[in-house]
Amino acid sequence: KPCYGQKGYGVCMPCNYEVHGIDISHYQGKIDWELLTHNREAQFPIHFIFLKATEGGDHGDDTFTQNFGQARKYGFIRGAYHYFIPKTDARKQADFFIRTVQLAKGDLPPVLDVETTGKQSPQELKTAVKTWLDRVEAHYGVKPILYTSYKFKKRYLSDSIFNAYPYWIAHYYVDSVRYEGKWHFWQHTDVGTVPGIEEEVDLMLKVAEAKGWNIANLDVTGSDEFKEEVEKQIASRIKEIQKSQKKEVPKIPDYQKE
Repeated sequence: KPCYGQKGYGVCMPCNYEVHGIDISHYQGKIDWELLTHNREAQFPIHFIFLKATEGGDHGDDTFTQNFGQARKYGFIRGAYHYFIPKTDARKQADFFIRTVQLAKGDLPPVLDVETTGKQSPQELKTAVKTWLDRVEAHYGVKPILYTSYKFKKRYLSDSIFNAYPYWIAHYYVDSVRYEGKWHFWQHTDVGTVPGIEEEVDLMLKVAEAKGWNIANLDVTGSDEFKEEVEKQIASRIKEIQKSQKKEVPKIPDYQKE
């Protein structure tokens, strides 16, 4: 597919978005964090990173602990996600994630990654997903982010009970998001090449209302202190962008409760 816009990280990048991020796990190999930080000064600056923490009821990503610590050390806004196995007890999966992931001030909400049905019925899948979300929300005091593809959500998780959760949509190789509901993160490719990372990586952008820079309506943490910490970090990123690109960047609005 020809690229009629601007290219970055080896792919055609969506236009008019200021906040970019990546998703990493053991598949990306060893991370050169010093080199990775230089991407904050690139044309499409990378400011946040989601890291795979757990899968199912007992499988942890063996790079998570080190990379989660390094992400914070090198100044990235970070988040952790769990890969959901529908056949495994949802409470067991939630408890495993909780034991593995200790969130700190400024971290993004926990994420549930749902990509398969595991031969469960639609209702069984919805019940299991909701069980994980409820248990994790009760522990961290914040609504988790729900990650799934555009088609998977429409087919299996279109129930209105999931509308209350921030949505991280995987929708590849398109110029814009076709999903008509609200979304907060758009993972637009799985073949990005980012300096500092050995293997291809998922690229995404952050938006609350599908226009420009806007973090409103995303409950970053359960406390006002956490929210203030993230706002400070993002305000600092805005200054970095203004300094490096010498252009106006919209100010971050106040948080708005849904």
